[in-house]
Amino acid sequence: MTTQKSIGSFFKKKEGNSSNQPQTIATPSIPPQDERPSKCRRIQPEEMNVVDIERDPGLRPMMWEFPFNQRDEIRRAYLKVGPYQPRNIEFPFSGEARDESKREQMAIILRFVDKDGFVRERFFHVVHVKDTMSSTLKNEVCAVLSHYDLHVENIRGQGYDCASNMRGEWNGLQSLFLKECPYAYYVHCMAHRLQLALVTASREVKQVHQFFESLTSIINVVGSSSKRHDELQDAQALHIQNQISNNEIETKKRRKSNWYIAKSWRYSMEFSLSQIMEITNLLCKALQQQSQDIVNAMHLVSTTKSLLQKLREDGPKEAFKSFKVDDICKLVEKYYPKDFTDQENIHLRIQLQHYELDVLKHFDFQEISTLCELCRVLSSFGKSTIYHLVDRVIRLVLTLPISTATTERAFSTMKLVKTRLHNKMEDDFLADTMTIYIEKDITKTFTIEEIMEEFYQIKNRRRI
Repeated sequence: MTTQKSIGSFFKKKEGNSSNQPQTIATPSIPPQDERPSKCRRIQPEEMNVVDIERDPGLRPMMWEFPFNQRDEIRRAYLKVGPYQPRNIEFPFSGEARDESKREQMAIILRFVDKDGFVRERFFHVVHVKDTMSSTLKNEVCAVLSHYDLHVENIRGQGYDCASNMRGEWNGLQSLFLKECPYAYYVHCMAHRLQLALVTASREVKQVHQFFESLTSIINVVGSSSKRHDELQDAQALHIQNQISNNEIETKKRRKSNWYIAKSWRYSMEFSLSQIMEITNLLCKALQQQSQDIVNAMHLVSTTKSLLQKLREDGPKEAFKSFKVDDICKLVEKYYPKDFTDQENIHLRIQLQHYELDVLKHFDFQEISTLCELCRVLSSFGKSTIYHLVDRVIRLVLTLPISTATTERAFSTMKLVKTRLHNKMEDDFLADTMTIYIEKDITKTFTIEEIMEEFYQIKNRRRI
């Protein structure tokens, strides 16, 4: 009887040449379903631990890379842990950001004091950089400044955030500029300092930590449902209405009345001026008479001076108590030796002495609380020409940058200008468009006729 052969016997390797050995039937082995090759990498079930899932959206694998029967469980795990916010990360960019076409852009902001004494921060340019190394950034900044005939040695301040490529003491961008211009003092952005201090302090307070944990849970619950969002808004509106009825918060009408109160307090200086007019009124009338009584007039002058002195002593007499001439002269000699000669340092001390006595006689200087206001008042009353060295010191100090908020606003503008539909915008056109958008107060002064005339004079066009 003929022995039946299976399909596997034809593919099985024969051992030896003897045909007398019994032939065994081999069953073809079928590979399991999970071991079949796949076009995309999959994560096996034993590799996945829901507790140790990667929370960073930039590092965690895509959802289609997980096994099909675990995707719902992983989605629920991500919803349970909530949104991810990285902490203790030092951002590598300062003054740079990526646009819609994934190109690194560096924004340059100029801070200066204009002729009227106002501090200005103007958007100057945006430059594409290949990398964020400090040497690359310095070369790009110097190229832009030289293009507009601005010299690096005239820089008197520079400000960045806490990125290492910016604030590095040896190889950072600020150190490279200090080597070339030792008076370009670096100021760490005060807004970043405040943020770092706030984050560090909040971690030590248990109530604050619990507050942010509860806030994260509320955002996850409310944000995932439109119905819950509407219910939260209705509850908030009802709560505000109850606060208004209990006089716990101010309405628009009440704020307007408070504004009138503040406005009346603002004119308290004019009320002081009216007091001065009342005191000097008797002396003015006596001096305007045709028949002058010199003896009585001298007595009125003496009493008027006494009354004015009393008014001055009762007023803001402590406003300039902290004003010290020696400290200001030492500051100039230490930090700005290139901006003042030896002869100007001597004249500066004399001007400060005159200034200390002069400002007490003017009530316009009594309510000043900041250097910005002082610079504007000196310019408006023409005293910036008399005390020109004092004015120079004030302008040098005001040039120091305080924060990089203007730079961050420029990056926000870049996201509005260069969108997904305009991602092929060139760098020069992007810089021009951002300048027009950011500096609206300047562009509004131009008329269409002036722009057409300027464009017409650039190059002779063909006339039809």
